[in-house]
Amino acid sequence: MKKYLLVFRNLKLMLISKNKLFCIVFFSITLSVFGMLFYSGYFLYSFYAASAGGGIEIEMKDTADQAGVTGLVELLEKAGPPVDAMFLSEAGSDGISVIGGYNREWDGHMLCGRNHTLTEDGPFIIMAEYQVDFVEDGEIPVGMHTESDGAAFTVSGIVPYTDEDCYVLPVRYYAGHYKTDQLIVRYENSLSPAEGRRLRTLLQKEDDIKRLTVVNNRNPFLSSDFVREFAQILLIFSVMVMNAFCLAFYWIAGFKKQFKVYAVCGARKKDIVKIALLQAFMLMAGGTIAGNLLFAVCKMVVKPFNLVYQDSYFPYCVISLAVLAVMLLFSGLLAKKITRTDMIYNTVE
Repeated sequence: MKKYLLVFRNLKLMLISKNKLFCIVFFSITLSVFGMLFYSGYFLYSFYAASAGGGIEIEMKDTADQAGVTGLVELLEKAGPPVDAMFLSEAGSDGISVIGGYNREWDGHMLCGRNHTLTEDGPFIIMAEYQVDFVEDGEIPVGMHTESDGAAFTVSGIVPYTDEDCYVLPVRYYAGHYKTDQLIVRYENSLSPAEGRRLRTLLQKEDDIKRLTVVNNRNPFLSSDFVREFAQILLIFSVMVMNAFCLAFYWIAGFKKQFKVYAVCGARKKDIVKIALLQAFMLMAGGTIAGNLLFAVCKMVVKPFNLVYQDSYFPYCVISLAVLAVMLLFSGLLAKKITRTDMIYNTVE
């Protein structure tokens, strides 16, 4: 019990006598934990997005008519696993202004309005936020009308961004009114070999298909772009860990004189190490909790932009506990080093 009282007393004295230093160390740890969680979440999102799911890519013949494409869209809606996303476009043309698109992920990311359904058939468009330049400040564009290539559309929803710099129409409406050269379907889960063979056999009967590719995402580390991105995240993560280590070193070293006094007064080295660990734990745990709270708020704010992993907070808890454990181990080793000698001052005769 005396050890706990001594720890509280030391922290209280540090907070009173060196409050600026205490705040700098605490908030630096908080920001380091926040940064580690953010970049960990960014990596987890990139990893799962690159490794999960399957799909098919179809290149249509030049002779394919709108009725044939519409029939193919209806077939894909019913055949195979549930569709996660579907996109139709005229791949061979320049300056595409509209595409046909459905993305189930947009259901939870709409800034305003609604997402298209897979079976919807109407002149409604979804726009990215940066495309909305025809409304006055404060006006909501949903329900307004806009034109593209002489056709009039009604705005049904706004998303933070889309991968294409164009308007997104319902897939059925696009198939029935525009020429389609390329059709891409994405499924949430990877296709089993049996599902892939069944889809290939079914679609090969369609005369309008020029080329069919069944895609299952591979290990993302086989991609040089992903490895390069991972290396950048790892470098930033390492810098943050080193920053946290330096703060822990500075924090423990700040109590070096007190620890030497405890040793001279008869305290055992293991008692001093326990005191150092308790002080480090209280500071690191407080900074870790504050960093998690800050990240939880940031996680909710950036949810529409698909920047960090959102499915569960469990990985972030594991990362936080691992960082805390490593920091305590480092603090314990440093405290043991400090207690190797009982000398308080170095004097020269």
